[in-house]
Formats: sequence, C-alpha cells, structure tokens
Amino acid sequence: MLSGRPPQEPSKTRWLVAAGACMALVAIPLLLWALIEPPSPSRPHVPMDPGEEVVAPVATNDEPSDGLRLVTGTVVDEEEAPVVAVTILIEGMERIRTVSDEAGRFTLEGVPLEAVTLLARGEGFEEGVVDLAEGQTGDRETVTIVLEPARGAEGLVLDPRGEPVSRALVSCSDHGDDPTMAMNTDAEGHFSLSSKAVGCEAVAQHPDFGDSDPTLLRAGDDNEIRLKEPASISGYVTDERGQPLSGVTISIERFVAASGSDSVGKRGTRVRVDDPRGEFTVPKLQAGTYVLSA
Repeated sequence: MLSGRPPQEPSKTRWLVAAGACMALVAIPLLLWALIEPPSPSRPHVPMDPGEEVVAPVATNDEPSDGLRLVTGTVVDEEEAPVVAVTILIEGMERIRTVSDEAGRFTLEGVPLEAVTLLARGEGFEEGVVDLAEGQTGDRETVTIVLEPARGAEGLVLDPRGEPVSRALVSCSDHGDDPTMAMNTDAEGHFSLSSKAVGCEAVAQHPDFGDSDPTLLRAGDDNEIRLKEPASISGYVTDERGQPLSGVTISIERFVAASGSDSVGKRGTRVRVDDPRGEFTVPKLQAGTYVLSA
C-alpha cells in the first residue's frame, strides 16, 4: 500500500533493550568462569598500586630431601690454613662426593641418615677420616677436617755387612728430573724422600759397592736398602805380539750400570799395572758394563 508518509525509524527503546540482553548473555558466563576457575599457581595474584613493580616469589629447593641430610664444613691443615681441591666422599659410596673450594669449604649433599664415615683425600696429605653418627631427615651438620702432611719414605742404606753407608745415591727408577725422588744418604746412611716416592722401586748405588736390588719403598721410616758386594775386573795387558806389558795404566772410559739407572760408578778410575805378567785387577766396581783402555 502506498502512503505519502515517510517510513518511521525503529524505536530506540527496542534497540537498547536488545543490546542489553546480549551483554547480559556474555557477562554471565564470564562471571561464572571467574568464580569456578582457580588462580594459576605460576602467576599469583598480588594487589598492587598503579605503577608499582611486583616480583613474584620463586620457590627454592635447598632443603635436604626426605631420608637424607646435608653436611658442610672446612678442610684445613695442621696450621689451620684452608686446603683447596680436597675430595670429600663417603666411604663405600664413591658417587657421593664433592671438592673443597679456595677457602677450604665444601658442601656434601645426599648424605644418608645412617652412621657413615667421611674421607678427605688431598695431594701431599694423609687421608682424613671423620665419623658421622646417625642423623635425622633434614639435619644440617658442620664439620672441620684437619689433614696431616703425607708421610714420605725414609730409611737406611747398608753395606753387605749391615753397616750404614754415607753418600749412597737412593733414587726411584722412574723419578725423571724430580729432585724429591732422589737423594744421597747422610753421614749415618739415612735418606728421606717425599711422599711421591712411596710405592716406587728404589735402587741404592755407591762407588765402592754393587748396586742394591730394587726395593719397594713404604711410607714411614723403616725402609732398608742393602748394597751388594762390589764386583771387580781382572785381566792381562799384552802388546800386539801377545807379550805381557807392565808399567802401564788401566783406566775406565765408559760405564753403564746393570740396573739401568744413572751411573755413579768409577768412571775415570785408573789402575797401574806393575805385575811383570801384565796382570791387573780393578776392584770395588758396581755391576754393569765397562770399557777399559790402557
């Protein structure tokens, strides 16, 4: 039907009612979700003022685990100076270990509750031992471990008759250039090598005796190394026609010890041949190979 009246606009009231109903339908589920959904534990709700910076707390796990305890402490020497790089472990439980720092401090985690023994091992020191009594879960125990200097290898060098021999060279066969692994005996035949020589096979040498047999050195002062009876070289000096010569001098040009160790033999020793038959004897020699000249 045609009309000369312009079409009327929809009522504003009806539009507002419809919009309000839609917003209500959206708001109700959101409100229900907020009431049902618990806050996230990773993002705790912290009230704050506008512009205020908030740092959420961070969980830590520095407490001993159930059934275990924590042991801390310090490693020092006899003068109470800290000892660095000492390995601390539990006897029979090699996997539970730690190392002391520059201040000698250490922390050993995962220590069982039963009675255990702590061992401290550092180069140049005797092994430290600390007994821990039975503990309880969460215990924190503090100990101080005092290390004593490692004992070296000391002893005597004796001649075949059992008398002390001075100025005998005692050395480990594999000492290389380490001066602490070799030394000459003092006036009483005594020697003292560092702890690094413990367990090595040492040989004693002296120009007037044969080399000793290799001797295993033990920690302590009860080592004993015995030299052997000296060897000798005897022979005759003749000319190119085989005629005996006397009035000549025999000298040792070169020498290699039978033990393979450095020689302290009689290199350069001279013996005059006065026997008319050209017979000579070079006495008191170490076992080895000699090159003589006349």
